[in-house]
Amino acid sequence: MKGCAWACGGTVLLFVLLIGALFGFLNRVPQAYPLPMNPLAPPKLAGYAGFELEGFESPYLGHTGSWDGKGGAMWGGSKVADLEKEAAMGLRWTFMPVHWSAMEPDGPVDLNREVPSAWRALDAFVIEAQKRRLNVLM
Repeated sequence: MKGCAWACGGTVLLFVLLIGALFGFLNRVPQAYPLPMNPLAPPKLAGYAGFELEGFESPYLGHTGSWDGKGGAMWGGSKVADLEKEAAMGLRWTFMPVHWSAMEPDGPVDLNREVPSAWRALDAFVIEAQKRRLNVLM
């Protein structure tokens, strides 16, 4: 009976470690991306109405790593390292999906009172993106 318990426990532990390694592997950001065979030329500036938005002419959009829908990485981590990588790649735009159900899970909030943590996390993401001269598409 002890042998069976050890074997079952070892199997469960191995399975948990395998799942953890899989999440770690899928949650990482590639260090480099392959060059496109036929890169897109940037659009002509005259075709846009938002000339005052710095980097507006760039057709490239950063979308590194995973996110939680409220400005952070999966499981509440920070996206600052991903923003650094996007800025180092020369990107001018970053993407952050915002899930309203994650921002206000219990219905509308009064931002004149205490600001909920989800809103503070999203604000922190936008501030960090602006420090790196990245425009945010939500």
